[in-house]
Amino acid sequence: MHVSSLSTSLKSFANVLSWLGPWRSDLAMPQQVVRRTIKIPAVGANERPFDAWLYAPSGSRPAGAYLVVPGLFPTGPQDRRLDRISRILAAAGMLVLTPFLPDYIALRLVPTVIRDVERAFAALLEHPELPARALPGVLSLSFGSLPALRLASSPELCDRLGSLVVWGGYADWRETMHFAFTGQANGQQSTSYDPTNHPVIFINLVDRIPGSPADPEPLRQAWLRFVISTWNQPEQKARFREVAQELAEELPADLRELFLIGCGARPGGYELCMDVLSRSDSESHLDARPHLGRIRCPVHLVHAQGDDVIPATQLTKLAEAMPSHVKVTRHLTGLYGHSGGRGQGGGGLSLRPAMLREVLVMSNILLALSQAGLHRH
Repeated sequence: MHVSSLSTSLKSFANVLSWLGPWRSDLAMPQQVVRRTIKIPAVGANERPFDAWLYAPSGSRPAGAYLVVPGLFPTGPQDRRLDRISRILAAAGMLVLTPFLPDYIALRLVPTVIRDVERAFAALLEHPELPARALPGVLSLSFGSLPALRLASSPELCDRLGSLVVWGGYADWRETMHFAFTGQANGQQSTSYDPTNHPVIFINLVDRIPGSPADPEPLRQAWLRFVISTWNQPEQKARFREVAQELAEELPADLRELFLIGCGARPGGYELCMDVLSRSDSESHLDARPHLGRIRCPVHLVHAQGDDVIPATQLTKLAEAMPSHVKVTRHLTGLYGHSGGRGQGGGGLSLRPAMLREVLVMSNILLALSQAGLHRH
């Protein structure tokens, strides 16, 4: 297995570096990219078709390929961060496919997302613009780590991946959920955890919470509206309790208390969910670790030091779960945030030793990102 010519590799790295370096605004993105919508067809019974955005460099043939696996993004690839990273990879010479995963858009952590990602990868492999003998790279963001790791360990597809980049992923679902409620990981308290993540857990557990309504869908939709109203909106996030109260007024009176608890605007959410989990083991599909022995491609694990969604301790958990035959590289950074946005370290460079170390880590991350899609048979 090898990458394409040295000149192509250097050009790809230089392009990614120019756009994702700390000197570039998070709002900037390359425009010399063609983006179009394709349909991922249903193959088996009970499957549903869904859309994906396909990106390609404008005016030149792709030199490599990438599947970008979103996490829990309510707007899917329309999220500015997803669109930006997809465009940057395309400008670096990649054919990039970013799917609208129906379950993850609905914030549902259900097994069908694993098969949906496999179908999206198969569509990329079959696309006529895929370079000859290409082994596409896979980039997962946040909770996209679960279906991406399962894709990399698929008996039918594991040999078709060139490399896997797991950005802000998790190993242990329950530890990650504990952090979402408390901000604690390995006994340490984080000052940056995000309390607006509570609804994701309730969306996935509500039908097992004692006293929940027979039809929990109105609650799920209300929690989804809360997420859309607060995530990536600092002003709204700062007043999340008020936002929750405003949305609660639109619900029937008998749903409001549970809705507010699920938003973290009232106490008791952690205890409710832990009670559900103590009586159930139905989250086994959320753990990719039992399947990792089938991974064949190199794996790059990237995590932000101050991640406010999935704690950085999960990077070590994932690395330790990888089989010995897999080449694993760890990258812990302060220059980027949870899903690849600018972290606390962004906003200017200096010659301080700590910053110089961060620049080295950043360079290694961007080198891995630029090369992961250039592998060939």
